[in-house]
Amino acid sequence: MYHNLFQKPNHARHWFASFAVCLTGLMVSTTTVRADVIADSFDDWSTTGTQGENRWENGYYNQTADLNGGGDGEYQSGEFIPFPNDGGPHSPTNFWNGTQWDWFDGNQPWTEIGQENTHPNGSNQPEVHWTIRRWTSDTTAPLELSWQMRKINLNCGNGVTGRLFVNGREVDSATIASNDGFGVTRMSYANIVAGDLIDLALTPTGIDGTAADGCDGSAFRLTMNDTIPPGAGNRVEKLADSVTEFSGNQGQDGWRYGYYDVGADAANGIPVEYDPSNDFTEFLVDGSGVVSQDEAFGGWKNSTNHWDGSKWDLLNNGAPVSHGPWTEVTATGGHPAANAQGDPDVHWAMRRWISDFDGEIQIIGTLGNGSPNGDGTIGRIIVDGIEIYSQLTNDDTFEFEVNATVSMGSIIDFAINPDGADVFNEITGAGLADVSDGSDSTVFTATIFAFEPFNVLVADLNNNGFVDFEDLTILLANWNKDVTAADGNLVEPLVSVVNFADLTVLLADWTGPGPAGAPEAALGEAVPEPSTLLLGVIATLGLSFYRRRRRQAF
Repeated sequence: MYHNLFQKPNHARHWFASFAVCLTGLMVSTTTVRADVIADSFDDWSTTGTQGENRWENGYYNQTADLNGGGDGEYQSGEFIPFPNDGGPHSPTNFWNGTQWDWFDGNQPWTEIGQENTHPNGSNQPEVHWTIRRWTSDTTAPLELSWQMRKINLNCGNGVTGRLFVNGREVDSATIASNDGFGVTRMSYANIVAGDLIDLALTPTGIDGTAADGCDGSAFRLTMNDTIPPGAGNRVEKLADSVTEFSGNQGQDGWRYGYYDVGADAANGIPVEYDPSNDFTEFLVDGSGVVSQDEAFGGWKNSTNHWDGSKWDLLNNGAPVSHGPWTEVTATGGHPAANAQGDPDVHWAMRRWISDFDGEIQIIGTLGNGSPNGDGTIGRIIVDGIEIYSQLTNDDTFEFEVNATVSMGSIIDFAINPDGADVFNEITGAGLADVSDGSDSTVFTATIFAFEPFNVLVADLNNNGFVDFEDLTILLANWNKDVTAADGNLVEPLVSVVNFADLTVLLADWTGPGPAGAPEAALGEAVPEPSTLLLGVIATLGLSFYRRRRRQAF
C-alpha cells in the first residue's frame, strides 16, 4: 500500500491517513518474537550433493594458494571454493562420493565434509585447506548464529580451530584440544539481511598454534534462529586464552599460576575464606626444569622449582615418591591436592589472569572431571574476590559462559577445589581431613573476551553499528525501487519495492549520531528525533512529487 501513497495527490485525506499509519508504526512494535530455526546445516543437508539446496553450499578455502598468490592468508568470502559436482561419478569434476563431499583421489588431501563430520588439510601436506559450510541468507532479521565443534578422532594430533564469518568478517572463533570430544557450542548475534553470507570454517590449527592435520577428524554444525535472548551480546575481542597462552613463565600474557593452601588458612583460625590478596601462592621457577622428588612428607616445600618443562607441579609423584600433594596446573586444567596417601595437604590448583582491560568481559570455557571414580571437584571463578561461578563436576563436563565488569588490574582466579563431596565446613573448620583428591584430574579451560551488548539494528545498511543519516540516504536513494535488503528493502525484499514500510523500520532502529565525521555527528544537538525526521522526509517526498505533477500540468 505504502508505495502508492502519492499516486492520487488530490485526495489529501488518503495522504494524511497513510501518514498516521506510519507514525503509529513508530510507536507500536510490529515484530513478533519467535523461536524459529531459520537454517540448520545438519537438518538441511543435501543427500544428493546438490550445491545451493536449502541455500547451503559446502567447500573449502585454499590458504596456501592464497599466500602463494600474494594474498594475506586471511579468509575472505570471495575465496570460498565450492566442491564441484557435475552429476557424474566421483571424479576430478565431482567431489560428491554419494554420501559426502570428499576430495577425489585423496587422501591426501584429507579435505572432506559430511552431514556433520569434516576433516581439513594441514601444513604437513602440500596445501592447507579449511573446510567451510556456507549459508546464503534469504532473511532480513536479527539472528542468533549458533555453531558447534568437537573432535571425532581423539587418538592424537594438536586440535582444531573453528572460525565463524559474516560476509568475510570473522565474528567468532574457538580452538579445542585433540582429545576434546565434547567440544564447544557458541552463539553470536548479527543483524542479517537477505544475501548475506555466513561461513563456518574448520581449520587444522591446534592449541599449539601449528596447522598439522594429524587426527583432525572432527564435527561441526551451524544453525541460525531468530531468538535473541535478553542480555545477548557478542565477544568483540579476545583478551586472554588459558590454553594457547599457557607457559612456564609467571606473568606471561597476564597469567600467573599457583595454589591455595586451605589447611594453612584453617590453621590461622576460622572461618576459612579465600582472599585473593593473601591466599594465592605462586609456583616457583628457577629454570632447572626439575621438580622435587623428596620422599619426606612436606619435603617439597624446600624446592625452588615447580615447572617441569610442560606443567606446574609441586611434587613429582612418580617413583620413588608415592604420596601427595598432587597439586599441578596444566595447559587444559590441573589436579588439586587433598590428603593423598597420608599427606595432609589440601590445595586448590589455580591459575590467575590480571586484567589489562576496562569494561565488560565474557569468560567462556569447559569444566569437566571425567572420571567415574572419586567424588568430583568444584570449579570456581573469582573476580576481585567475588565468586561469579561455581560448579561441581563428577564424571561429567560443562560448558560455561559468565560475564563480569573489570578494571585495569582486576584479578580473575580460576580454581579447582578437591572437595567434591562438600565435607569441609569453612565456618567450623571440621572435615578438612576427610577431603579426598582421588581421580581429581580436571579439565578447566577459559577464554576471556571483551563483550558488547547486541543492538538489534536491521536497518544498519552500511554496517557501521548505527542507524543514521547514512542509512537513510541509502534507503531514499533506492525509493520505490526493487532492490535488495542491503539497499533499504527491509520488509519484503523479494516481492516489494522500497517504501514507507521500510522507512518505518529504519526510523524504529534509529540510533542518532554515528561515528565522527558522519553528517549527523557534525550537527550535534540539531539532530532531529525520528518522529521529526519522518515529518521532514514525508514533506520532502511530498513536495518533490507536487512539483513534478505541477510541471506536468503546464
